[in-house]
Amino acid sequence: MPQIRLGEIAHARSGDKGAGANVGVIANTAADFEVLHRYLTAQAVETYFQPLGVGQVVRYELPNLLALNFVLPKILDGGGSLTLRTDAQGKSLGQSLLEMRLDVPSGALSPAAPALPGEAASVVIDHADPRITIVSLNRPEKRNALNLALIDALYHAVRAAEDDRNRRVIIFRGNGPCFCAGLDLGEAADAGRAEAAAHGLARLYGAIWRSPLVTLAAAHGAALGGGAGLLAACDCVVAADDLQIGFPEVRRGLVAALVACMLRRQVGDRLLREWLLWGQTIPAPQALAVGLVNQVVGQSEMLPAAMERAREVCNGAPGAIAQTKRLLDDLAARTMEADLELALRHHLEARNSSEASEGIAAFREKREPKWNG
Repeated sequence: MPQIRLGEIAHARSGDKGAGANVGVIANTAADFEVLHRYLTAQAVETYFQPLGVGQVVRYELPNLLALNFVLPKILDGGGSLTLRTDAQGKSLGQSLLEMRLDVPSGALSPAAPALPGEAASVVIDHADPRITIVSLNRPEKRNALNLALIDALYHAVRAAEDDRNRRVIIFRGNGPCFCAGLDLGEAADAGRAEAAAHGLARLYGAIWRSPLVTLAAAHGAALGGGAGLLAACDCVVAADDLQIGFPEVRRGLVAALVACMLRRQVGDRLLREWLLWGQTIPAPQALAVGLVNQVVGQSEMLPAAMERAREVCNGAPGAIAQTKRLLDDLAARTMEADLELALRHHLEARNSSEASEGIAAFREKREPKWNG
């Protein structure tokens, strides 16, 4: 039976619980939680930690947080290999659990189940061209704001395209009035779901950046915050002339940490500081002038222009293109994976602050935030 490393679909949080440890495992996406719920049993965790002298493990389910908690008794009381009750020990247990291998049947990690009857799919996939996959963000009523379901669907769309040996290019576009308005701040009010979304978004950006396929964004209207990150993660951007690329995070008490991973490779530091510290919005012509987008056309010409570029890049050898993408990442001071890991810590630190709570509340209540100091 195929195995997966737990850390590929989840992250861990842990702490003291008297003589034991309480290790929380939070799924990256809703689909990943279903895998954890089914295959990450208390017995499996108990067996994994048996060499450390753990007692009978108890599992608690927190589906609203996409999380499972495991109480590991006796593991910090001196009866096993660990003797000091320290926060560092609890964290090390959480990180150790992420190295656990799960036996998961083939197909269990396939794209999330389709939408329920009467519910629109988060993405719409167009396979009309056998070499090109068009992925359309499909929450037009929410301006394609990135909630957990949409992040999950986009990630699986990338993986599905990579699994098709005929596919060479992925094009991302948005249905409705804009490309993507950023993270869904309504969902961000739930701390657990917001943290899961952050991890899911980091995984999505990494998947797009490291994909062996060529990735293009065909963007119109607005690409804000996390939506700007989605655009920046792609190899090429064709922008409609009405596109506005914005970085409003500091005005919400947040940090544009994840998007900065891509932007620092694409524009100069002075310009990036101006955009992120002032929370600026950049129109398409300016984005073209500084190299953030590759082409600006009228909105009706946007998708045809992206398709033309996609067909042209298919003239290159797929292996050479994939290797060129790996080379460009290796030439950076740090890999994208390392950058995203570092950025995620900054994102979550800001996301869990009182400023973020006030900034998001002010945005949702359509008022000016009341910053302290």
